[in-house]
Amino acid sequence: MNDMSPALPPAPETPERLPPPSLGHLRNLLLEQALSLDGMFNGFTIYAVEIVPDGPERSLAYLRIALRAQASCRASVESIARSDRFMREAAESGENEKSCDQPHAPGK
Repeated sequence: MNDMSPALPPAPETPERLPPPSLGHLRNLLLEQALSLDGMFNGFTIYAVEIVPDGPERSLAYLRIALRAQASCRASVESIARSDRFMREAAESGENEKSCDQPHAPGK
């Protein structure tokens, strides 16, 4: 088999391991995604209502897209809530571990 496709350029050198993004950074990305999806939901809903006289079928198609955007927005917000709950629980368990490390008075 004769492959006539052009050769791919060599892959750029990358560090073996990239540092993981912080949870705060990921939370901000999810928040931006949720806000964008909410805007899409509102925009598609308004457009769908405006075009009902021109074609109810087209309007339904835009409403379906709007509902998908709303569902994705909900999923993003739920991910933010899980992340916040995880961070809160981690902070609380860290406080509990510190209190366990305190020296106790000898029992009498």
